[in-house]
Amino acid sequence: MSDEERWKSLTQELPPDARPVVARLHQVDVLYPPKRLADEVKGYLALVQAEARDKEWIPVQRVEALARSLIGLLKTLQRGGPDFEHRAVQVACHYFVQEEDGDEDMESEEGFDDDVEVMNAVARELGLDDLVIDLW
Repeated sequence: MSDEERWKSLTQELPPDARPVVARLHQVDVLYPPKRLADEVKGYLALVQAEARDKEWIPVQRVEALARSLIGLLKTLQRGGPDFEHRAVQVACHYFVQEEDGDEDMESEEGFDDDVEVMNAVARELGLDDLVIDLW
């Protein structure tokens, strides 16, 4: 299967509101090193944890599980590995760190569900079902 076909398969699994954001993130030409992406994920997690002190509806445990799964995806990337895999993982990480994506992250209890669905789609496409988070 071509990268384009794999990407199409991956995006069909996404919530409709997430698709335009994911498409935009997919168009970025630069592939960032996994370490940089991990730092971005950890930094956003720290921000969410701080916000959750005042917003009790933020599902901190789910967000922490999401961050762990994203770091798990990053650990699978190999230097010089397939561009598709790196790009897909980068999209999932960048989707997470954007507060205003398909659903605004910290505005409701479901605000991170779309982030989980994006990460899950990437994990499934890469055959990493052990990193998938059950939303229901």
